[in-house]
Amino acid sequence: MIIFLCRDGDIGTDELVAECLKIYIERTGADGVIPYDARIKRINGKPFFENLDIYFSYTDTERLQIVAMSRNNVGVDAEYIRDVRYKRIADRFFTHGEALSIKKPRDFFNIWTAKEAYSKYTALGIASFRQFDIKKISDIFVTRLEVGENYSAHCVSADNAVEYYDMSVLLKRGAIDY
Repeated sequence: MIIFLCRDGDIGTDELVAECLKIYIERTGADGVIPYDARIKRINGKPFFENLDIYFSYTDTERLQIVAMSRNNVGVDAEYIRDVRYKRIADRFFTHGEALSIKKPRDFFNIWTAKEAYSKYTALGIASFRQFDIKKISDIFVTRLEVGENYSAHCVSADNAVEYYDMSVLLKRGAIDY
């Protein structure tokens, strides 16, 4: 699985995913895959390549875009850590145990991004948040991503090997035309 990070960019989602797909194919040696044939479709809001056996998930927040790409299903979410009414939101969307564990905004966002990544993985959406405790999910990997001190980010997939790829370098060089 490759986690593509794009800081300070403002690339459209489909354009960023297309660039990530090209790099994913180069780095993983995905035989027989032609990135220009990729067509993005959505079912219940979950994006997928209509004609490829490559999965991806996308998120953006405060000057950060992330694309997770894998041969297995994947979900990713990130949030900029800020002051919010986290106790109130947690009481509404989290399990009782999760809500009780929150002491500060970072705790809230760590649970929120993990749950959001899982909901993208399953395509169940935010309405499913109260139905599961993210710390008790055991059949897949819930991985905390290192994307910066002021961010919380998680990825959910059957893959536990994570490679990071910084797309910002390509933006600065002008290698991505958007």
